[in-house]
Amino acid sequence: MQRLVLASHGYLAEGMKNSAQIIVGKSAKIYTICAYVKEGITLESQINELFDSFPEDDEMIVVTDIFGGSVNNEFMKYISNPQIRLIAGMNLALVITAMS
Repeated sequence: MQRLVLASHGYLAEGMKNSAQIIVGKSAKIYTICAYVKEGITLESQINELFDSFPEDDEMIVVTDIFGGSVNNEFMKYISNPQIRLIAGMNLALVITAMS
C-alpha cells in the first residue's frame, strides 16, 4: 500500500491535508506530522511512532515543508530505505497530485 505523509513545522501539514481533502475528497492513506507543537514530544519520536504503525512493505511518499529545514533533515535519515520517497517544498498542488 502507498501512503502519503505530510510533515511540517507547526500545523501546516494538517492544514494542507484539510485543504486537499476539500478538493479531492478524504483518503485514509494520508498522515500528518506537525513538529514542535507539543512540548516534550520530539520529531524523531513522532516519525518512529508513525513508521512503526505501517507494515514494512508499504511505500511512503513523504512531503516536507522546507528543504534543509529540521523536519526535512530528520526524514533524510530514512531515504536509504527504498520504500520511502522524500519531497521537499510542500504546496497544495503537489499534495493534490500525490493524492491522485
